[in-house]
Amino acid sequence: MLVAAGLGGAAQAALPVPPVDTAQLQPEIARRIEHARDYFARTRTGLEGTALGAAWGRLGMVYQAFRFQPQAGACYRNAIAADPAEARWHYYLGVHLEEVGELDAALASYAAALKRKPDYVVGHIRYGEVALEAQHLDAAQRAFEQALAGRPGLAAARAGLGNVALRRGQYRKAIEHFQAALAQQPEAGLLQYRMAQAWRHLGDTEKARAHLALRGERTVSVVDPWIELMKAREKGAGHFIALARQALAAKNLRRASGNLRLAVAIEPEAAEAYGLMAELLAMTGQAERARKFASAALRLAPGHPQAARWRELAGR
Repeated sequence: MLVAAGLGGAAQAALPVPPVDTAQLQPEIARRIEHARDYFARTRTGLEGTALGAAWGRLGMVYQAFRFQPQAGACYRNAIAADPAEARWHYYLGVHLEEVGELDAALASYAAALKRKPDYVVGHIRYGEVALEAQHLDAAQRAFEQALAGRPGLAAARAGLGNVALRRGQYRKAIEHFQAALAQQPEAGLLQYRMAQAWRHLGDTEKARAHLALRGERTVSVVDPWIELMKAREKGAGHFIALARQALAAKNLRRASGNLRLAVAIEPEAAEAYGLMAELLAMTGQAERARKFASAALRLAPGHPQAARWRELAGR
């Protein structure tokens, strides 16, 4: 099955998305791919601009979560063609290009994303890491400095600057950055190895051995919300609905709400998520909003086992 659609009502045709033989996949993965593909096919009619870009982008995120790279790349390019102002589609295309080894093209996509969303600090970290891998040291340094300016003390930015300095033979500067990163994330044992390298180059074998003895496999970590949102597709909406149920039982409404929003982002027709959101809103005295979410749940699944409760919440 090739997925294609007009872009924004213009004459330009969308790039075709190569078919995936779901018969060769694990049943649950096949179900998620088919569901995402079918949802796009059912809802794309009449979409244009931002809405069409979002539809293509959501489909691309599902393909990328399961590492179907040609399909993800085509979807993101279609999303950009429909809505070039949206930073996320450029960013996700950059992730795709990075993962298939096209580093310079990935950097161009990340730059396009950051032009549209310059305050996305972790995006500068990702740009810097790819630039470092591609041996573009000046670009890497600028990116890590921008990240540090946006979030002072960020360990990943300090570690990145340390790696740039190490590559340039600026060993004392590298040590300074690595020490600052370790002060924030002492568990990042891989930086101890980098420190050992720097001290060895400076001729201090005793300090080099001391840091080498502390080395570990963990490096600095930084949460990338856009990447986490894409990877969440691998777990599926049901996983986050279950987490929301647990959170509601524990009266942790903030966590429940976050998981429900994530479930709906993954599966826009997840009726149970709408129903649980209605329960949550009713618990917090937001009766009118609860009615809207309960009504949405009923529209999506009028025969659901919880439909009677949803009708009650909807005031029917």
